[in-house]
Amino acid sequence: MCIRDRSQYVSKYDRLSENLAVSSEFNLHFKDDIDLEMYYIAIGSKENSYLPEVMKMVEEAEDTLSKLQANAFNRESRKNIKHLEAYLENLANRMKQLTEIKSYGQRMTFMDNNIRILTSLIMEEMQNFIYNESMYLVHMESIMTKRVYILVSGIALLFFVTIVILLRRSFPVSYTHL
Repeated sequence: MCIRDRSQYVSKYDRLSENLAVSSEFNLHFKDDIDLEMYYIAIGSKENSYLPEVMKMVEEAEDTLSKLQANAFNRESRKNIKHLEAYLENLANRMKQLTEIKSYGQRMTFMDNNIRILTSLIMEEMQNFIYNESMYLVHMESIMTKRVYILVSGIALLFFVTIVILLRRSFPVSYTHL
């Protein structure tokens, strides 16, 4: 294994690990935070003018997806990100629509049938992304382990051959002195 290959694997491994950390952190709070803030808007506890603050969470999520996309090697993971981008765009549209509804009952129904469903889909898709990245990480670990095994075996063989050569050369020298 040449140095360039090794550094490529280490770089991929590091980027996959970073993706897993970022996506896991995202998945911990996004749904609950959006659902709660939109619930406050739906019940009138917070004014509709508060929506831009909540929209910042969606924009931050989009930024997070851009970072994940930059580090995603797996085709399935990139597909998950495309779905997430579509869900986030749809969520932003539905959040705006919620603020336009005047009736409390209709807002609550809209909240349940749109916002909460979309945040659930986002969470589920992010879990799929985490799964796909984890499986690719396991694959990378397997490749790296095999390459390390080959390298260690090669070094052991080289060491054994060197010892054999040294021993063969040392015996004739020791017999000539007798």
